[in-house]
Amino acid sequence: MLCSFKTFGFLKGFDDHYLTLVGSLGALCVAISRVSLTFLSDHFSFRSLYSLLLIIQFITTTAYYSIASNQTLYLLWYCLSMFCYAGYFSLAPVACIKVYGQKM
Repeated sequence: MLCSFKTFGFLKGFDDHYLTLVGSLGALCVAISRVSLTFLSDHFSFRSLYSLLLIIQFITTTAYYSIASNQTLYLLWYCLSMFCYAGYFSLAPVACIKVYGQKM
């Protein structure tokens, strides 16, 4: 879904201009996710944040094909998926440092 959003969007009849906007906003969500979830990991447990991301990812993945014909929901679902995708990689190093420490 993350890499093939443009191909899938073409199949649903979206134009190239709109799909470029979707990809750009998805990249912005990646940046926001990396900064915000790293900050939130200082205040909340790894398990609670990771569980929240998994629940959001499950909902977006299961409903992806049913909402794909609506442009607004397609954009929102893609941005949520990108937010979760980057969040997984933002939380893992923080959890490793808490478990193993900074010294290697």
